[in-house]
Amino acid sequence: MKIKKIQYKILLLLSIILIFSLGTSLLMVLKSVSSNLELQINQDLDAKFSLIEVLLKSEELALKKQVNLLSEEPTLKMSLQTKDHITIQDTASQLQKMLENDLFLILSDEIEVMAKFPKLAKFKNIEKVIFFQRVLDEEISSNIWIVNNKTYLIAASAVEFYDFIIGVVVVGKELGDSFTKFLSKKAKSPVSIYSKDILLSSSWGSEVKLLPLQNQTIDQTVWQGKSFNFKLNDTSLSFYLQSSYSYILSLLNEISLKLLLLGLIIFLIALFVSFIFSKQLIRPIETLMKSAMRLKDGDFNHEVLVNSHDELSILANSFESMRVSLIKQHKELAQNEAMKKDLELASKIQTSLLPKSCPKADGIEFNAKLLPSSHIGGDYYGYFTEPKNGFGVIIADVSGHGAASAILMAMARSVLQSRVDLHSQPAKLLEFVNHVLYSDLEEAECFISMFYCFYNEKTKELKYSNAGHNRPLYYRDNEYEELDTDGMLIGILDDSEYEEKSIVLNDDGFLVLYTDGLTEPHNKSGEEYSLDRLKTHFLLDHINLVQSLYDDVDDFAGENAYYDDRTCVYIKWKSS
Repeated sequence: MKIKKIQYKILLLLSIILIFSLGTSLLMVLKSVSSNLELQINQDLDAKFSLIEVLLKSEELALKKQVNLLSEEPTLKMSLQTKDHITIQDTASQLQKMLENDLFLILSDEIEVMAKFPKLAKFKNIEKVIFFQRVLDEEISSNIWIVNNKTYLIAASAVEFYDFIIGVVVVGKELGDSFTKFLSKKAKSPVSIYSKDILLSSSWGSEVKLLPLQNQTIDQTVWQGKSFNFKLNDTSLSFYLQSSYSYILSLLNEISLKLLLLGLIIFLIALFVSFIFSKQLIRPIETLMKSAMRLKDGDFNHEVLVNSHDELSILANSFESMRVSLIKQHKELAQNEAMKKDLELASKIQTSLLPKSCPKADGIEFNAKLLPSSHIGGDYYGYFTEPKNGFGVIIADVSGHGAASAILMAMARSVLQSRVDLHSQPAKLLEFVNHVLYSDLEEAECFISMFYCFYNEKTKELKYSNAGHNRPLYYRDNEYEELDTDGMLIGILDDSEYEEKSIVLNDDGFLVLYTDGLTEPHNKSGEEYSLDRLKTHFLLDHINLVQSLYDDVDDFAGENAYYDDRTCVYIKWKSS
C-alpha cells in the first residue's frame, strides 16, 4: 500500500524516535512481529474459509434451484405417476445424462424403491429413511451425505402431482479431491475435508498424509493449519485450511537484517532529516493557522492556499471551501432576512384584509379567528353588511398554502366586494365569483372552496349557498344541522351553477363556519381531530369557544396542527 506523503513524514519521525529509545528492545519487536504475522495468517485463513462457505452456499443454492426445477419436470411427474420402475429408471437415466451430477436419485416410495433398486442399496438405512420422510414433510431441502467414504452435498425436493406427493428427487455434488482442489484454487490455500477425524478428501490428493492441527513440512515447506466447522442441517464437516509458515520464518530473518541496517543509517542522518521535515510540516500548518484566525475574525476575503500536495493541501482546500460556503451563507442570511421582512409585511397586509369589526346586530354574538400555517395563507372570512336587511358571511379556502394562495384569496375578496347588489343572493354571488376567477384559477391550477350565507334580521331567514366547502354547522333544539347545497368548487367549471337554500333560525341557536385545517390534523397515533370533536367542543362552557378550539387542536395534534391554515367563524343568536 502506498503511504501518502504526510503519513510518511510523520511515520519517519516517529520511527527515528522509537529506534533511538527502543534500540535495545529489538528482540521484543521481532517477537511482536512474529505474533502479528501468525495472527495475520489466522485472520487470512478465517477470510479464506468465509470464501469457502460462500462457495458451498452457492453450490447448495444451485443444487436447490436444480432440484426445484426437476420436481416440476412434467416427464418426471408422469413417470412417477405410472409407478413403473423401468419407466422411472429410463427417465432418471435421461435426466442424469442431461444434468451430469455426481449424485442423482428418483424415489417414488422411499422405502419401497430403496429396497427394489440395486443401485440404491447403499442408501438403505434408517438415517436415509428419516431424511426422505423429512423431505416429504417439507422440513428439510438440503443436507450432507457421507456414503462409502464419499461426501456429497445434496438437495432434495418432493414431487407433487395434483397436490399429492408422488416421490422425491435428489441431486448431489461430490465433495471429493477434485472439489477440494477447486476450493483450494479459489481460496489460494490447501483445503482438506474431515468427518470425525477421518480424512474424506484433500487438495493434496491421497499421497500426502496430513496431521491436523499441527505444523507440517510438505515439499520442504512448513505449513500451518487451522480447522473450521461447517454444519448443514444435522450434519457437520471439518474443513482444514493451511498457510505457508516458511514464508514467516524467511520474512522474520529479512526484517531482522533490515532493522539492524536501518538503525545504523538513521543514527547518522536523524538530526538532518528531522530538521528538513519539521520545516516542511510547519510551513503549511502556519498558513492554515493564519487562515483560521482570519475566518474567526470574520475576514472572508483572503484565499487559503497551501502547496504541499498532501493531506495538508486537502485540508487547505476544505478551509477554502468553508470560506466560500461562509460567504454564500452570509449572502443567503441577508436574503432570508429580507424575505422574512417581506413575508411579515405581506402578513400584515393580508391581516388588514380581514374584517376589523363585526356586524352590529341586536342579540347576535360574533367571534372569528384565522391562523395561517406560515406567515401568509389561503384562508379567508369576511362580513358584508346591509343596514336595512341584515348581513352576509363568507368563508373560503384556496388550495395549497403560501404566497400564491394568499394572492388568489385577495383577488377573490376584491371580486366579492365588487358586487354589493348580490350580497343578499348567495347563489348568484358564487356564480359571479366563479365566472370572474375561473381563467386565473385554471392557469394557476388551483381552486377555491367557498360558503356564503345572508341573514335577514327582519324575517330571521338565512339564505346560503356552498361551493364545495366544509358544511357549516347550525345548532338548535339540541342537535346539529349541516348546511349544504349542490355546487362545484370555484375554478373547476366556467359555467358552474350553484343551488341556494334557506332556513329560518331560532333564538338560542348558533352557527359554526370552519375550514378543514381544524378537523383534519392528526396526532402522533395517526388519529384525526375530526368533525365529531369539533361538534362536541362547541357544546362546552367556555368564555371564548373559538380560542379554546384552537388550543384544543394544538394540544391534540402538536406540530401537525400547523400543516394547514385554520379559520373559524362562530355566530350565536341570543334570546331577547
